[in-house]
Amino acid sequence: MRPILALLGLFAAPAAVLANCSVTKVAELHVTMGGYRPLVSVTINGADALLVVDSGAFYSMLSKATAAQFNLSLRHAPIDRVIGLGGDGTSVYVTTIKELGISGTIIPNIEFLVGGSETDSGSVGVLGQNILGFVDTEYDLAHGVIRLIRPSSDCRKVATAYWAHEQAVGVVDIESMAEARYHTIGTAQVNGVKVRVIFDTGAGVSVLTLRAAKRAGIHIDDPAVQRAGASHGVGTAYYQNWIAPVASFAIGGEEIRNTKLRIADVPSIMDADMLLGPDFFLSHRIYVSNQQHKLYFTYNGGPVFNLTAAPMATTAKTAADQTAEPATSDSTTTGDSTTSGDSAATAAAADADALSRSGMAAASRRDYERALADLTQACKLAPQDPRYLYERASIYLATHKPELGAADLDAALLLKPDYPEALLLRADLHLSRKDATAAVADLDAADKSLPKESEYRFSMAYAYDRARQLPAAVRQLDLWIPAHPQDAKLPQAQSNRCWLKTLQGQDLEAARADCNSAVSAASKSSVYLLHRGFVDLRLGDYKKSVSDFDASLKANPKAAWALYGRGIAKMRLSKTTDAQSDIDAAVALYPGITADAAQFGINP
Repeated sequence: MRPILALLGLFAAPAAVLANCSVTKVAELHVTMGGYRPLVSVTINGADALLVVDSGAFYSMLSKATAAQFNLSLRHAPIDRVIGLGGDGTSVYVTTIKELGISGTIIPNIEFLVGGSETDSGSVGVLGQNILGFVDTEYDLAHGVIRLIRPSSDCRKVATAYWAHEQAVGVVDIESMAEARYHTIGTAQVNGVKVRVIFDTGAGVSVLTLRAAKRAGIHIDDPAVQRAGASHGVGTAYYQNWIAPVASFAIGGEEIRNTKLRIADVPSIMDADMLLGPDFFLSHRIYVSNQQHKLYFTYNGGPVFNLTAAPMATTAKTAADQTAEPATSDSTTTGDSTTSGDSAATAAAADADALSRSGMAAASRRDYERALADLTQACKLAPQDPRYLYERASIYLATHKPELGAADLDAALLLKPDYPEALLLRADLHLSRKDATAAVADLDAADKSLPKESEYRFSMAYAYDRARQLPAAVRQLDLWIPAHPQDAKLPQAQSNRCWLKTLQGQDLEAARADCNSAVSAASKSSVYLLHRGFVDLRLGDYKKSVSDFDASLKANPKAAWALYGRGIAKMRLSKTTDAQSDIDAAVALYPGITADAAQFGINP
């Protein structure tokens, strides 16, 4: 059933200036949605980078790989660890960036914490509350903008949702920054039960703890509840997720009926019950008044949590209309109009950037028609900018239009031949078309253009593997693993490297060490156990091999490769009847397994 949203007891906000209240825009961050990640372009000591805007991070943070990539020196932090989702955490250091360029401004000598996991969105770290929370913050992710705003002292009793003229405005009391340990924390109700929520743009998606779900009468063994993979926070641990139907979610006077929420098997989230993630932010325009300890929001239209529901209702024209600036006491710091000396090309580029950000936000909400319209206009306004072609290509591919996507990627790479994101996306397209030669050419070009510590090398290893370039795949992991010692994906990378070496029959003792590390980190992973079973098989340790295959099959009884490997190990142990039974079962599940295994010298 589709969610029903009711506006209960809300009020219409007055205009931006009431009585003597005025606000000054301190900075405007241009945000591009990378899936569910709000990304902002910055420079780190003059070099381009992307950061995730993370209102759930108490302090800005870089990964250790990023610090190495940008030659940043580390020193011990005043705290030992940063605690994230479910109490899991990571050890941290501190670095100082001499010049952080953001929103046209250079911030000198700014400190970042260093540690934790990276995302797969091309970002190198997060922008946290030490920057976002020192004044008021307006989040307008649907239009690709976050504004840092300083209100006058006369605004203490004024509803500061300045853009809402006739719209209903929701209001949430939030804790002070000090009380909330530099997070934005308020309350909501799930099925009428009060829950403590953190407003977290970096969460990826909104999530309710399992413990809070049980309090609200939600049970994961209900037939209507679906398993939904796993998630992780700043540390290395993963947590099982479910999608559950919810009768009611209410916050600040807004109620969503008959919706769904993501549930995570974590004991708590920073002493809260729920993260309201970028899906909530995309469907609302939000003003966080740290001065008043209140959060104001208006509803944009479309889905709040269930992103496969109705698309966003606004059009490109209303998107432009709704980016009007707040009234200000310093007119030189606000306004989108260009001066008389600005060129038409500069104005067009600015318009193209706004359309790009609006289009990518629409894409995050599955409103692909709106996304393509905005990105097509951006391409027309700035035809020499490869980024807009790349972004439109990603939408074409998401909507199953590979020919159009391929044309845009080709055009983008003519403009910028060393564009790594476009090269990787085109390589993936080539692989889907079974053109391994063209895919490898693009992967090799990306390999040359990326720093050795790049997060992209994790996915490049998988792409090289798909192209049957196993030594190249191992090389990518050889670069990625030492640069990401605290990443949540480390066990997966170690297990994959173990598997790739095992298939080649090379460096088997090192392969087993990788598999041992992966299994130690996640002992119930059927895939990691399967990989270790095969390396033990190739090393001639057949009893250990059978033990690992048994454990793998306990978790996944229909794993053809585990059955096949166990059959071969049992054959070596002269258990011929049992061995043949396993091999026959594997072939029944996957008829091509004998030929595939024989390519790597794995035979009964």
